[in-house]
Amino acid sequence: MRGNRVKALNLTEGDMPDGYYIYNPEQEMTTWKLDSQTVYNFIDWNGIYTGSDYPKECSFIFCINFSEALENT
Repeated sequence: MRGNRVKALNLTEGDMPDGYYIYNPEQEMTTWKLDSQTVYNFIDWNGIYTGSDYPKECSFIFCINFSEALENT
């Protein structure tokens, strides 16, 4: 771990388990209005929706309960 910025932010190896850390000092919230034509794109890492053994990109137009899906992972 090198760099003055890393030291200034008091980061440790535990803060960067994959060897990097993305620091964004700006916090902003964006609200999106969804409708029946909204397309949801995500990666199905565990094959919950695709049944695939490998991560697969998914697109859905219908609304799914994401909190319920997260509980099943």
